[in-house]
Amino acid sequence: MTTGCRKHLCMLFLRVFVLIASFSISIAQAAVNEVASFQLGQNLGSGVAQNFSGDVHYVGDADGLLHRINFDGSQYNQDLEADWPLDLGASIAATPAVDRDGNVYVSTLDGVLYSISSNGSINWQHDLIGSSFTSPAISFDDQIIVGSDSGAVVSLNKQGIENWTFNTLGAIGASPVVSDQGIIVISNSIGELFGLSNNGDVVYSYTSPSEKGFSTPAIAKDGSLYLGGFDGFVYKLSIDGNLIWREAVSGMAAAAPVIDHEENVYFITYETGRVYKFSSAGSLISSHLLNEQIYSSPLLSVESALFVSTQEGNVYQLDITQTPF
Repeated sequence: MTTGCRKHLCMLFLRVFVLIASFSISIAQAAVNEVASFQLGQNLGSGVAQNFSGDVHYVGDADGLLHRINFDGSQYNQDLEADWPLDLGASIAATPAVDRDGNVYVSTLDGVLYSISSNGSINWQHDLIGSSFTSPAISFDDQIIVGSDSGAVVSLNKQGIENWTFNTLGAIGASPVVSDQGIIVISNSIGELFGLSNNGDVVYSYTSPSEKGFSTPAIAKDGSLYLGGFDGFVYKLSIDGNLIWREAVSGMAAAAPVIDHEENVYFITYETGRVYKFSSAGSLISSHLLNEQIYSSPLLSVESALFVSTQEGNVYQLDITQTPF
């Protein structure tokens, strides 16, 4: 991959990161209309992560601050070993990950992956090669997996010791995910997708016909993959990485899709802001034009509502039980 291509991709992610800026955040509670909101006063670059019990949330901002927040919306700054927010010194563009022990893993744009305990102390930090725009993934055997714009995907154990590195030819801009079958799925900016075993060996691979990148995938219960394409197509791949279908949409589908309980899948085009609902067989069921730029993935609630946030600062709730929705 040429330096120019890498720079172009980095500029795209930086543009997305800057445009995600927000001065407040809301966390939905049990009922759709019950919302706790709070002001942080910084530009928020990451999504919100929560611990396994659901009572503590973490979010990063453009100033490199990692915030810890109570479920009720108050900033968490009680008798801890470190004051919150925690200053990591470089912008945070990716959503943190939290393991079963409450440790938080977060990567920064200066290419450092941090492990932070629930009390705010830094367990360890690991220097990556290049900037990281991706959220860490945690595998079933407690590997911490993260990618960078150098094209490298690194696996570390919970003590911060490197297990393995897998190098690709394009920048890693989509976050790695782990399937229920234990396959680690990664993709890069030139349309290469790999399924890796837990020791970093290639189980399968697929390359986009356009050689353009993919979104972070959504993985169905049977292990099949749904991906948005930077080429204006959306994809379904089998559990072993073979193409099942590829359908055209109205522009780049950079946000991770979501899957409902009926195995329908929802994609969003980021420039036109059109929401698409496809069946698992690849048939277009419905679409809805919001006509606003959308960079973030939608949230699907248990009440069959699809929440979509836009760069204009609007949040839309779509009733997915209706056709058209």
